[in-house]
Amino acid sequence: MHESTTPLAVDRADLATIPDLLAHRVQHAPGHVAFIRRDAAGALHDVTTAEFALEVEALSRGLIAAGVGPGDRVVVMAPTRYEWAVADLAVWTAGGVVVPVYETSAERQIAAIIDETRPVLAIVATADHAGRVARAAPHLGVWTMDPSSDGRSLADLVSGGTTVDRKTMTARLAALRTHDVATIVYTSGTT
Repeated sequence: MHESTTPLAVDRADLATIPDLLAHRVQHAPGHVAFIRRDAAGALHDVTTAEFALEVEALSRGLIAAGVGPGDRVVVMAPTRYEWAVADLAVWTAGGVVVPVYETSAERQIAAIIDETRPVLAIVATADHAGRVARAAPHLGVWTMDPSSDGRSLADLVSGGTTVDRKTMTARLAALRTHDVATIVYTSGTT
């Protein structure tokens, strides 16, 4: 696997990591509308930076409670959607590394990525994605962005994190460094 990094675009010690950038934005513009998302009924709703940050923290706590440790890999497989942004930032806030997988990937491609990166869990968009990941890696815990009745949705993951305290979150954030890997990307054709 070829590893590459890019030089720092911003040289500020107080904004050394991606979660630092979110915290800075919350501090300076908490009411800024960061996203507009559609609810289940199709209505559009504003999501402020502060609201987004709260969702990120809640999911991050859930990831920590589910066993995601510093440097652990987490597969994220979904089309572009709001929950992907929450998952990305939550994994990084927990100290983990995001391994995005194309939603169109074949099971053998999914299996190859999982075999090489050794993730501790997966977050996927739909029940179909969950099934494909489960068949590719039966040992891997899979959580869906869509609501589910099997206790394996993001809402369930968030519920599991209510016991993770502020001290644990602060320690995870303080341990992050500019040079830490944030994402392992497999481009089309890599596998």
